[in-house]
Amino acid sequence: MRTPDPGARLALAQQAAALDDSLPIAHSLLSWIYAHKQQYDQAIAKGERALAPNDVLSYAVQAEVLSRVGRPEDAVRAAEKALHLQSFEG
Repeated sequence: MRTPDPGARLALAQQAAALDDSLPIAHSLLSWIYAHKQQYDQAIAKGERALAPNDVLSYAVQAEVLSRVGRPEDAVRAAEKALHLQSFEG
């Protein structure tokens, strides 16, 4: 399967979030896409929307985004939360 172009990726992720706004993965994906487009305010907002109490991916993505925007202390906290949650999944 061919990978869609960046604009199509954003549109598909937005469509996924619109279909079910409660899915953390849809918002994490949007956060990741916005970060790669250097739209950091949107990336952080979607990352915060994605955070779910037991969702490792949402915290891992948020850690990456926070690191990219120069918030290392917040990034470390998000990464630690992801690692803590991962320890319960393994």
